[in-house]
Amino acid sequence: MKHLGSYEAQIIYGTEGRFIPSLKKAIQDPAFTKSGKSPKNMAAFYDPRTKLLPLIPEFQQIEAEIWNPQLNKI
Repeated sequence: MKHLGSYEAQIIYGTEGRFIPSLKKAIQDPAFTKSGKSPKNMAAFYDPRTKLLPLIPEFQQIEAEIWNPQLNKI
């Protein structure tokens, strides 16, 4: 797990299209952004102007009333 979380591993797996890196440094690396793997618009994952919208309008209520209380038990 330590290796998979490393910058080097995230570049390798990211450029192969296996997953999108979680490290900001790795996701902005030209080796990843220009790899040509799907999704084609990698900027959507690291551009600070990108706004994420919930797929379900009521998700915030579901998260507050159901999801988080159950996760807090874990």
